[in-house]
Amino acid sequence: MKYNYKLSRAEKEDICRRYEAGESSIALGIAFQVAPGNIIGIIKRRGIRRRNRSEAKRFYRLAHHFFDEIDSEATAYWLGFLAADGHIGSGNSIRLGLASKDREHVVAFQQAIGSTHPVVDCQYRSSYGSNPQTYLYLRSQIMAQALRRHGFTAQKTTDCPWPPMPEGLRHHFVRGYVDGDGGFYVRLLRRYADGTPRPNGQYVFQFMVTSHVTFIETLQQWLMAACQVSLTKLAYRKKGRPFPTLMYAGRRVVQRIYACLYEKATIWLSRKRVAIEQGLQEAITPRYASKLTAIQAREIRERYHAGGITNAQLAAEYGVAKSTIVWITTGKHWRVTAS
Repeated sequence: MKYNYKLSRAEKEDICRRYEAGESSIALGIAFQVAPGNIIGIIKRRGIRRRNRSEAKRFYRLAHHFFDEIDSEATAYWLGFLAADGHIGSGNSIRLGLASKDREHVVAFQQAIGSTHPVVDCQYRSSYGSNPQTYLYLRSQIMAQALRRHGFTAQKTTDCPWPPMPEGLRHHFVRGYVDGDGGFYVRLLRRYADGTPRPNGQYVFQFMVTSHVTFIETLQQWLMAACQVSLTKLAYRKKGRPFPTLMYAGRRVVQRIYACLYEKATIWLSRKRVAIEQGLQEAITPRYASKLTAIQAREIRERYHAGGITNAQLAAEYGVAKSTIVWITTGKHWRVTAS
């Protein structure tokens, strides 16, 4: 190869920029037709740190210092998500695996940390069967050490920390953890406790997170201060194991927690946010289209007091809420149209 030793200032600046972006001195020497030693000399004279042998052998690019400081929504959110659903191995390995229905979230993490590591789709086999899974696997001593400084180790299940960070970013960290190992749940109850069908159903809202007891207790104290919720009893599914479930129920309480966690948010697990937003919207949408006339109200009252039929059965027949029937049969006010 014929070398070109006359490089312009712009070319030298371009060499430095491309070297810092991850290109090797050999590749740059070929690109600019100069010896690799000249590339190294240009880098040294400009005070750029040379990569060591281990770093020079890296095939994939990665923002290794992404978690050095928790100073943005992205770093706080993904730290929380890894705390819940990630794995930090003994060999500086970092792994994030989700069900394939959440593949786009794995890709979002890959893009956030500037990684070119492949996102792999596979079949995860367990005693419960085979399920499609998507994961991102990488090795980085720098990133693994940063995560350990924040308190995360291979034993994060039994030693999940509450890492220090600006309080203005704490709700992003909690949202990341909830997306990984908790969530908002909406159920539509179509029957009463006695098995009688509900005419239009009733929505039940819940917020739940399961983790180690020390993390859950700290999380509850934070929710009480940040979301103005009350102290609630933790539920232990298995006696003797320190992994309780923190649960809040009720539309207003759950809506308050939702508003707190998603304040000024730009990162979230789409599937979980869509579910709670749809539930909240449906809950405030009128579900009882029927309006009773005065004649129907008198008929309901007479049939009920004659016996042989319940409030729930009348509600299902007339297409209104059970509470409406109770108001009528007890003589309270109800909404009617002109007869």
